[in-house]
Amino acid sequence: MKKKLFSLLSKEISMKRIREQTVRLHSLEKSVCHRDFRKSTQYCEELLREAGLREVKRYALSADGKTAYMDCVMPQAWDRTGRCFVRVESPSLPEKDRMLADTDAEPLCGGIWSAPTPKGGIDCEIVDFEALPDKAAPDVKGKLVLVTNYNQKDYRLLTDAGASGLLICDLRAAKDYPDFIRWGNGIGFQGWYHTADDKRNVIFHLTPRKTFFLRELLSKGPVRAHAEMNTRIYDGEIYTVTGILPGTEPEEITLFAHLYEPFLPDDSAGAVCSAEICRALRRLVDNGKLPPLRKTVRVVFSMELFGFSEYLLDRERNRRTLYVMSMDSICHKKAPGKNAVRTSLRRTADCTPFFSDLMLRDLLKQNTPHISFREDYGNFSDDTFCSDPMIGIPSNWLVSSPPIASYHHNTGPQFMDADWDMAHDISAIAATLFATLATGGKEIFADLGKTIFRLAEKELKEQLRKIRGEWRSGRLDSHDAAGKACFLTEVQEKRVLSVNRFLPANAPLYKGGQIREFRELCAAALGKIKCPAFRDLSAEESRAANRIVIRLFPGIPHSFARIPVPERYAAQPFCEALIYGFFDGKRTLLDAIRCVEYDTGRKFGDAEIKKALEQLSILERCGYVKISKVHKTTPAELEKELRALGVARGDKVVIHTAFSALGDFKGGPEAFCETCMKLIGKLGVILMPTFNFYTHDRSSGVYDPDRTPSYTGAASEAFRKRKDVYRSLDPSHPVCAWGKDALEYVRNHHKVPTMDADSPLGLLERNGGKVLLISCPGANTFMHVVETTNQVRCLGQRMEEYKLKLRSGKIVPARTWAWRDGICPAYNPSKIYDFMRRKGTLKERMFRNAHLMLFDMSDYRKAYETFLFSEKTGCRHCKIRPRKNAFTVKSDWDEKKHCLKKTAAYVGDCESREGNP
Repeated sequence: MKKKLFSLLSKEISMKRIREQTVRLHSLEKSVCHRDFRKSTQYCEELLREAGLREVKRYALSADGKTAYMDCVMPQAWDRTGRCFVRVESPSLPEKDRMLADTDAEPLCGGIWSAPTPKGGIDCEIVDFEALPDKAAPDVKGKLVLVTNYNQKDYRLLTDAGASGLLICDLRAAKDYPDFIRWGNGIGFQGWYHTADDKRNVIFHLTPRKTFFLRELLSKGPVRAHAEMNTRIYDGEIYTVTGILPGTEPEEITLFAHLYEPFLPDDSAGAVCSAEICRALRRLVDNGKLPPLRKTVRVVFSMELFGFSEYLLDRERNRRTLYVMSMDSICHKKAPGKNAVRTSLRRTADCTPFFSDLMLRDLLKQNTPHISFREDYGNFSDDTFCSDPMIGIPSNWLVSSPPIASYHHNTGPQFMDADWDMAHDISAIAATLFATLATGGKEIFADLGKTIFRLAEKELKEQLRKIRGEWRSGRLDSHDAAGKACFLTEVQEKRVLSVNRFLPANAPLYKGGQIREFRELCAAALGKIKCPAFRDLSAEESRAANRIVIRLFPGIPHSFARIPVPERYAAQPFCEALIYGFFDGKRTLLDAIRCVEYDTGRKFGDAEIKKALEQLSILERCGYVKISKVHKTTPAELEKELRALGVARGDKVVIHTAFSALGDFKGGPEAFCETCMKLIGKLGVILMPTFNFYTHDRSSGVYDPDRTPSYTGAASEAFRKRKDVYRSLDPSHPVCAWGKDALEYVRNHHKVPTMDADSPLGLLERNGGKVLLISCPGANTFMHVVETTNQVRCLGQRMEEYKLKLRSGKIVPARTWAWRDGICPAYNPSKIYDFMRRKGTLKERMFRNAHLMLFDMSDYRKAYETFLFSEKTGCRHCKIRPRKNAFTVKSDWDEKKHCLKKTAAYVGDCESREGNP
């Protein structure tokens, strides 16, 4: 694709000019002082005018620590005003060894946005943060602190503790670059930079060699130093520079390159290469070797993320901007390692699919086979976040690929120096893409659309083949395999359909928003993937499935400027900012999470989903998003579903509930309990587990039946608090009972093994009991009654002792079981329930996101015993035994006689709480 065009542009682009102009621009801004940015941006204006761009302008942005663009608070202006250094006060050392950091030798060792020291400097002790005895409350007041694992939390901690300054060293590149520093521009309390509300501190950057030397000195005794930081922090300004090569149509395609960093490839070269691309396009058009531009080509130079956030606030210009390419870091030197790739093709985000992904892949393969590359999923990085659907501009990035974690912003040659051949070749690739997008007419894009279709179809076939492989191997379950297949099919459709943006509105390449051939491929793949009718979500997944996030303005929360200090400092960004792109007001939070999983290949666990829910709650309160509930469930609706499932008046049933699966339940968990009671009636029985799982931290270290909360869900806790239920005295796995003869089910629980035949659940089975599970198939506690009555050797009967508080106030010892010290190989819920399905003994329904299951305890016993007695996975050869801990005691239960031995544990009456019937 476009091989001839690439050759034409490659010859026109001058590597010599790129190199000379990059070195010149770098010389003007490498100090990273704001006073120099006026000159560097004036030079950028000159570059654009010399390249033939029109309407070139430079405009100022506030740099005051207060002004926010989207959610990026612009940092205050900062200058070094003199020499900055740290010198060890040890006359016995040679002068060169005493100097730990000196801006006369390395200007960047004086950290950007560092606070100044008092005039004349400071004299103080140096301490190593890693060697402090108490890192949570460090004794650092008036001291310089060596930090080798920098993070914002510790920076705030040390600053609040009164540290006089930080000596920061990143040791990850120590082996290759012991005498270079890592320049840290992300020094702030939240986001990247300080706001006007934040405290400041003195920041020096040390080389690994100096750090190791300092630690050696510290190992011998106290070290004192003299430090001077001569800097100025003030309200100033920073600039955006832009210009255009005008086309005959109003739509624009744009090159982004950031300024204001001290590295040749990051990103002085990006700015210069952008100008050189435009110069080449203009000359070839002027010489008649390219047709006139239809689309306008624009160049934008600004501050990374922050300046571009201001630029992208213009919604009208965004609507006419068809595409952006980031020119950041396109020409770093090759990373060490024989198999290191030279560049990464960062695709457009899949929430904003665009055909340029396929074009760039083809251009690289055909025209620069010497440049190895990989493809990475599109995200909202610092220069490509315009792919956010609320901004709506697809964007790519061809970023050269050093090992970022080790060498990023390191002043050594790996990151500092440029590969000029790479700068030329990537510029030629970008120029070929822009020439095609800017000059192509109806016929060109009609042909291009056919090529894009073939490439997308080929990729989709491969993606569907991989999904089937992941499903067969068990890496994806059926539902996720089907979801991923549909998601990727839709992405490929939208990628092909994006060609229509370059065609007349009355002559689209494909109509109707779908591509039949792609849908047929997906349907054929899904036909081989059998999805079960029922699916169980975890409690956190259920909560996420019942929430729709509506964003209130574009941009990704970054500085958390709307959250008041100090709460702002605790706010954490999502581990994948891409998720915001899938908050479209229609998808649930769980749908958005699944999209990111399909896109990135990573799986979100319950802890991450819970964190996301907590984060979104803060963002909603502070005006970033609005959250609506999907399902509002009424008690009448639940009662109808339970009746249809088979729950009947007079049933004796134990209920396990993932309450969040029911959505926004009117009346809350209290109304849920009342609904179940109404349905079953007073002649029936309801048991609910109200386990505390050996935890008594919320009741003064003892099990208090009236105060110790249930850890088995909101419904069980609401049930426990009712005045008309009884709670057993087992100190780890108590059960609550309501209904006919309720007290008889729980009164002797503390006198027998926890899951014995005479335990509450054992008695329920004896009386024809049933189990009702609501979206918690793995929470069927009755399984342990089956195990105990079959005398498994992995559960210790009455082998742990805890404190029990009687209602009289007396504290007595009480016994419970000892949990097994391992995972039971016989217990496989899905296989047990499949067994019951085959036997016809399991009743199931889906009620929105809730999987309702009902079965007789006797039928479950038959199913589970099949696996317990299995020769392969059963108990016969199992070596798992009960755990031992500080609460372990010798059992007081006689297994043969099925009765208590002499015991010091409490085996008195189960006292009724006041108000029980």
